[in-house]
Amino acid sequence: MKGPRIRGLATVACKIKCLVLGMATLNLDMVIELMTTFPCLEKLYIQCQKSWKNNLWRRKYRGLITSTCFDIHLKTIVLDYYPGTKSDIDFVTFFVLNARLLERMKLIVKRNDDMFVAIHRHRLQLMNRASHGAHINFRRKDSDVCISNMYNFCIQENILNL
Repeated sequence: MKGPRIRGLATVACKIKCLVLGMATLNLDMVIELMTTFPCLEKLYIQCQKSWKNNLWRRKYRGLITSTCFDIHLKTIVLDYYPGTKSDIDFVTFFVLNARLLERMKLIVKRNDDMFVAIHRHRLQLMNRASHGAHINFRRKDSDVCISNMYNFCIQENILNL
């Protein structure tokens, strides 16, 4: 009796292509756990209020990333809150350096002046990104980026149809 349920859950988890997260704090450990739960995830939208105090990953996830059992299939990432702290930089850099299929990343910021963008393009190591075709954009917070609009986008794309 337990076997079919587990297989059924695995089938559903593989069909999830778009995930919208509302997080109190930006937490890389939690996002990686979700990516292992939903291995076919292609679009990830995160809305958070503050950064986790520590999103260091280099030592912790080095073995996971180099193993063949874990691959990041994300093509689109939207982070609706990027103040540019060290923890935020570590979080975003994880995906910049490891998401080989990434096509676009949108970072929603309070400041979108040329100096801020130039500094953060360097800090995020964009020149070393795993997906050379990926577009990384910094955008000011506006009305078109909110959880309800992200959810509607997933529905329109038939991504959530199981």
